[in-house]
Amino acid sequence: MGQRRAQTRGGDWYWTPQGTTASGVGAPGSQIQFADINADRREDYLDVDPRTGSTRAWINSG
Repeated sequence: MGQRRAQTRGGDWYWTPQGTTASGVGAPGSQIQFADINADRREDYLDVDPRTGSTRAWINSG
């Protein structure tokens, strides 16, 4: 892994891999949704059980 280059309209951006920043909550990716559930204009992290609809939520505070 090294630097990655992305073309932009105003020039180039360079991305350097930082490794894993969050490993998740133990739910499969198919159960993860993002939605603003508290009307603060930030997407919150949701684990939605497809069988029951029960949802665990993590509020995006930053």
